[in-house]
Amino acid sequence: SSGAWVAAAPRLHAAAKPFWHDEIYTVLLARLPSVQAHWAALRDGVDLAPPLNGFATRAVRTLAGSGPIAARIPAMVGFWVMLLAIYAMVRRRGNATLALAAAFIPFFTAAYRYSDEARPYGLMMAFAALAWLAWTEAARGTRRALFLSILGVALAAGLWNHYFAALVFAPIAAGELVRSIRDRRVDRSMWLVIIGALAAAAPLYRLLRDAAAQTRHFWVRPSIADIAGTYQFLFATLASGFAGWTLLAIAAAIVVSLFRPAARVPGLEPIPAHEVAAAAVAVLLPAIG
Repeated sequence: SSGAWVAAAPRLHAAAKPFWHDEIYTVLLARLPSVQAHWAALRDGVDLAPPLNGFATRAVRTLAGSGPIAARIPAMVGFWVMLLAIYAMVRRRGNATLALAAAFIPFFTAAYRYSDEARPYGLMMAFAALAWLAWTEAARGTRRALFLSILGVALAAGLWNHYFAALVFAPIAAGELVRSIRDRRVDRSMWLVIIGALAAAAPLYRLLRDAAAQTRHFWVRPSIADIAGTYQFLFATLASGFAGWTLLAIAAAIVVSLFRPAARVPGLEPIPAHEVAAAAVAVLLPAIG
């Protein structure tokens, strides 16, 4: 039942929400007659975001049209993938109760606001979560070839989806640095994948350069003073009304689960230092950005 609610909530919200200004650009670009025309429009500065989300919207449009739900399918899928990745990461380090609680937290943050918006943010959440999940698994030595491949694809796709996905590299780089110091060796395969993902963004150089030239005309100029407001925007809803009571109920369920023998995880390994370092940097991403 919880899975059905997770799947239905963004869809119902999307059905009742008109397109807003930026979403209209996504929809109009997806209606252009070809991918080449779409790319040419980006070169002309119609949209300052990289093309992946627009290409995904175009692909969905060929199957389901461009209504208020169809155009937002990439964002909704991205949000759901993020929730699954969060569940997998926490389940590995705790139990199913903790993992389910963690997977529901984004519904009570600003993340949910972008779960049904025809812009790159939903896919950005998916690629970030997949990259961090793949990195932790590859660092553990779990099916290295598979998770290194997922890591490279997620990092590269993130940059093709939104330029700010460059921030996703920061926690991984910090974690790898700590891991290298602890193990007294460099994981060359990991670094090659990370560097390769950066190199995969090379075709975006002209689009990125043209977008950067427009920053002086943006409607707002970020500053150090915005950092506190960013954290408030992201997490203030966790302490309000329904969310607060829901989180209290989740916390109570977690406490109960800790005292149930069936919920204990025998031989659970402590979270390694490189994951702690990566998590700390992830929390600091608004300041780094």
